[in-house]
Amino acid sequence: MSEKLGCYIFTQNHGMKTIVLISAVLLSFFTFGQNNPLEEKMYKDLCNEFKQKTEKADTIVLQEAYEKVVMPYLDKWPEEKRDSVGYSISIRMQKECPEFKQLLDRINPMDSEEIRFFDKLQKSVISDKELQEFKDEKYFYYLFNNEPTYLIIDNGLWFEFFEDRTYSKNLMQWDDRNKFTLTFVESNNLEKKAYSREGDQYHYEIISKENDWYWIQMAETGGSRFVHFRIYILVKDGADE
Repeated sequence: MSEKLGCYIFTQNHGMKTIVLISAVLLSFFTFGQNNPLEEKMYKDLCNEFKQKTEKADTIVLQEAYEKVVMPYLDKWPEEKRDSVGYSISIRMQKECPEFKQLLDRINPMDSEEIRFFDKLQKSVISDKELQEFKDEKYFYYLFNNEPTYLIIDNGLWFEFFEDRTYSKNLMQWDDRNKFTLTFVESNNLEKKAYSREGDQYHYEIISKENDWYWIQMAETGGSRFVHFRIYILVKDGADE
């Protein structure tokens, strides 16, 4: 649930184009090697471009960073790999670089009804009864761009099922009364696989319940902002009959 609705894909042949993440994307996927010095330097240099103070428009900053950092990096790859490598960069950068993600939020704002941003950690007001109701449930979903992602939370596992029939698997561990950690295990979803590596951990807190949804809080990388997003209880047909 950490990815944006839309991002810019860095490609050698097509420049940058806006895409919707929750979709069936027919791209071959390349997984970067862990602890690759060349890759790590590229991420650092690219993030530094977005940390610079400037009066330029965000789209200009993005284009210039692409030309200065990403294009030379893509030149090192075989041509048939460049689109998939560039796509992976755009996803991974949302995790590695808060400034990049914030720039994307300005260019392509997310649905404010489904997700909110705060500068400070918000205090949880979830009651014991509401929290227990969450823990007693098994089936949920959340919305990105009006597209549902379905959740199954069961036996210490957190499964996500996407509209393109891919999935993501995480270990779920309760750390406190209303706080839990997800540890990424595996996924065949293009965006999830690009964003996370096995063993990556994400920390969440259940903040409140409104109507048939819960507000979940997480800190962005670097702790510069806190994100709240909705998780809905999946009501089965005939459940209320």
